[in-house]
Amino acid sequence: MKKIITTTKAPAPIGPYNQAVLS
Repeated sequence: MKKIITTTKAPAPIGPYNQAVLS
């Protein structure tokens, strides 16, 4: 399951979005 976390504590936000996708 992929969990989308909307936080600024992302280890490496890749893309125009500041979200980290944890699979």
